[in-house]
Amino acid sequence: MPPDPIHLADPAIGHHAPLDARVSKLETAMDYVRDDIRNLRLELRDTRNELRGEIHDVRTDVRLVLGSLITVGLGLAGMMAKGFHWL
Repeated sequence: MPPDPIHLADPAIGHHAPLDARVSKLETAMDYVRDDIRNLRLELRDTRNELRGEIHDVRTDVRLVLGSLITVGLGLAGMMAKGFHWL
């Protein structure tokens, strides 16, 4: 005899469980999934904000190093020009 379409097999308990019980389990599981997704979004937002701060710090450091290198390069070029009597 074919299984009743209203009841589906539940391997956890080894017999046919009513459809309402299975739907209730799925709804509960979906609530947990929604909560997990909400928590992941909050964590991602926090991480994104932290990274923005870090990127700002790195940009400041790169600008400082680049400015220093340009200053040293121009100073050396000036000293070379003076030493070779180009100026």
